[in-house]
Amino acid sequence: SICFTRDGSPLESLPLGIDEEEQLGTDTPYGVTFDSTSWSVSDNSIASIDGNGNIIGVSVGETTAVFKGSLNGKTYEASCPVKIWKGSISISPKSQTVKLGETAEIQMEEIPEFLDASLSWQVSDPTIASIDDKGVVTGTALGETVITLRAVINGRSYSDYCNVKVERRKYGDDPNQ
Repeated sequence: SICFTRDGSPLESLPLGIDEEEQLGTDTPYGVTFDSTSWSVSDNSIASIDGNGNIIGVSVGETTAVFKGSLNGKTYEASCPVKIWKGSISISPKSQTVKLGETAEIQMEEIPEFLDASLSWQVSDPTIASIDDKGVVTGTALGETVITLRAVINGRSYSDYCNVKVERRKYGDDPNQ
């Protein structure tokens, strides 16, 4: 049987971002070389693929990459599901004011479950604010800092940020409201 590969590793499905490109390949039994080959996708509105197996994400959705190889008059075929996601991460708001000693939440857009994602929050000046793994910011000193969400998704790096300003509580502010 024919097996799809990416970077020489077997591939059961391919997650890919919009405008991201991957080079697909195939493994054949006994290193067989086909007389002729072709590549296609079942839905060109989701992804496009050239005759060499270079596939590019076009729009969010699912399609199937198909390889056909002919040898001695017989055609062999293999297919691989392709899932296209938007190809970026996003957090909101882009600017957040927090009172000293209080908290605010930064929302992260959900990342599709089919992606292999590793996420981390970083604070440019951790003396001004801190953030937990759920995106809750705590103002720890007066000033401004930048909070960045970094993600490694299927081996690619992405990031987005929020500017945070920590202000003094006004006299009479109730921190419990």
